[in-house]
Amino acid sequence: ILDCTKKLDVNKKVGKLRDTIIKEKIFKTNKDEVSIILNILGICGILSSESCPCYEELFVGEFARGSIEAKNDFAYPVNRWYIKDGINNERFRKVFAYDINNE
Repeated sequence: ILDCTKKLDVNKKVGKLRDTIIKEKIFKTNKDEVSIILNILGICGILSSESCPCYEELFVGEFARGSIEAKNDFAYPVNRWYIKDGINNERFRKVFAYDINNE
């Protein structure tokens, strides 16, 4: 799933990542299921950014988050994540007890 980020422009958001995952047919799924997985990765901090960290690092209240586009299928913090923010490898290791850099 996370390798799909390498196929996208750095200025794309999580919606494009979802579309790429579905297009790649990594596993049998649908749009809603992939959205849930990506939201979970955001909440865990794997797909988060310095300006919008995961809840464990810092709780940012709803009104302190700044404005966001009206149409968005994702929850905070992944709804503010861009490909250029990358994958938080430290959080990945903490959540999954696996180092993605040593495959």
